Amino acid sequence: IVERAAASAELAMVVGPNTPALVAELVHAVDNEWATHLTDILQRRCMIGLDADFGRLSAPEATRWLQRLGLWDRARAEQELAAYHDYTRRFKPPA
Repeated sequence: IVERAAASAELAMVVGPNTPALVAELVHAVDNEWATHLTDILQRRCMIGLDADFGRLSAPEATRWLQRLGLWDRARAEQELAAYHDYTRRFKPPA
C-alpha cells in the first residue's frame, strides 16, 4: 500500500474527509485481496466501515474513487453503494 501511494499522488490521497484511509487501500483490496464488493472493501479490508458511522459517509467517496480509477463502472458503483447502505442499515439504532 505504501509503495502504491508513493508511486501515485492520486493513490496517496485519502478516500474522503471522513476517513484517514488512502485510495491505495481501496486498490490494494481489489487487486491483492480479491475484494469484490463494497461491503467487503469497507468492512473487512480497509476498515472504513468500522468508523462510528459504519462508513456511511465515506462509502460514496469510495465508490467514486473505484469508478474514477476504472475498477468499476457507474452502474456497478451505484449498485454497490445501495447494497452497502442496505447492509449498514441493520446497525442503525431504531429511532
